[in-house]
Amino acid sequence: MADQNHELFCASAAFIQWRKIVERLAITLRFLATGDSYTSLMYTFKISKQVISKIVLELCEAIIEVLQDIGK
Repeated sequence: MADQNHELFCASAAFIQWRKIVERLAITLRFLATGDSYTSLMYTFKISKQVISKIVLELCEAIIEVLQDIGK
C-alpha cells in the first residue's frame, strides 16, 4: 500500500510539474502571438501581472539562448 501511495504521489507531482510548464509556455506564446497586455493575460490565466511578466521574461530569455546556440 505504501508503494502504491508513493507511486501515486510521484505521478501526481510529475503531472503538476508538467502542467506548470505547459501553462508557462501557453502564457508566453499567447503574449507573443497576440500582443495581449499582462492585465488581459492575468484575467485569462488567473495569475498576477507580476508573475506573468516574470514568466514571459524567463521564457523569452530561454528561447533566445536556445536560438543563439543553434545559430553557432
